[in-house]
Amino acid sequence: MDNNDTPEFDYPVEQRTFYDEVEDKLHIQSTQDTAPILELNKIERNAFDQAFNSDIKHPTGWQRVASIPNIIVDELMRDGRWGDREAMKKFLNDPNNRAFRTTNTNL
Repeated sequence: MDNNDTPEFDYPVEQRTFYDEVEDKLHIQSTQDTAPILELNKIERNAFDQAFNSDIKHPTGWQRVASIPNIIVDELMRDGRWGDREAMKKFLNDPNNRAFRTTNTNL
């Protein structure tokens, strides 16, 4: 998919707070509509052409391999995986997280 064809979108994380009198705790519930992001990932993954996206096109070797919704990034940051290169590779190569990938290649 050509970068000019990629729609600009911003699906913000919405937060709602509520107080639980029984537990005497303040809770924050976060939600985000991730469906459009995951659908675009699927389109990009299906359109990915390894020859077209090779070092010939990207001489520095950089290419987008994933697009992760902010609500998931928040979770990854909380559990310490976001800044850990090996943990992120493991996360992105996990078949259960395929929806976040924009290519079919392993990292």
